[in-house]
Amino acid sequence: MVFARLEDCRIGDGDSLRGNLAAANFGTSLAVFTLYTAQITLDADRDGLHVHESVKVKTGLVGYLHGELQHYPYKDLSEHLIRMDRYTTLAAKQMFEKGKRTTRLELLFHPPIAFARNYILKGGFRDGKPGLIISLVNSYYVMLKFAKLWELQRD
Repeated sequence: MVFARLEDCRIGDGDSLRGNLAAANFGTSLAVFTLYTAQITLDADRDGLHVHESVKVKTGLVGYLHGELQHYPYKDLSEHLIRMDRYTTLAAKQMFEKGKRTTRLELLFHPPIAFARNYILKGGFRDGKPGLIISLVNSYYVMLKFAKLWELQRD
């Protein structure tokens, strides 16, 4: 397996790299469902969004990153939960600003669906306990996001 280091890439402001990003959680690289293709952009345009799943490159070059970029988003579960509180607040605000509203059914069903998607469909079960924990934390993220949206809509 070839690993890439972002500092080894020769890209300028506004330029982007597209390639494989492997997230490592709980001090370990996960084998299955955390490898995904991502676009890494310097000085990206988020189109005014609070939270973004992707970026749009309006100027600059897009190159392909050969190998796999190891991404360590959180040092531990506590840091993950702290950031999750901030991101769920931003995600709920963004949804609310776009006119999205939630119901009891969404609050009830979205979190277990998120768990099933990550743990079963994306194969998180193959990563053992870390895969289980990450799938549970992700479903908690979804529940928080919809609960915060509910708070916004009742004000």
